[in-house]
Amino acid sequence: MSYDLFFTSPIISKEQFIKYFKDRPNYKIENDQAFYNNEDTGVYFFFDYNGETFENDNDEVPASVSFNLNYYRPHFFGLEAAPELLNLLNTFQFNILDVQNDGMGDGPFSVEGFLKSWN
Repeated sequence: MSYDLFFTSPIISKEQFIKYFKDRPNYKIENDQAFYNNEDTGVYFFFDYNGETFENDNDEVPASVSFNLNYYRPHFFGLEAAPELLNLLNTFQFNILDVQNDGMGDGPFSVEGFLKSWN
């Protein structure tokens, strides 16, 4: 089980995805994923490049990028992920879809909303 967040528009290219993550600290790009792993804190999560759509529970979501953070991790995982999410959102001006029960729904993103839902 995981916390999943979808970046619905604009749709970006795989080249834009790779260019964004390739020089960011703690990221490793493999295939269509950017893995974040901070060896000092133990925090990890990843972003997927989905093309134009992502299949979530048999529904297609128009989202070129998605975020995944495993549940049952300490509170500080969310605290470390929040600025990474915010920077990506600010760079591409993404709209979001947060499908968690207590999530933000169909945007807008806020750090407070993310942390409330994550916790």
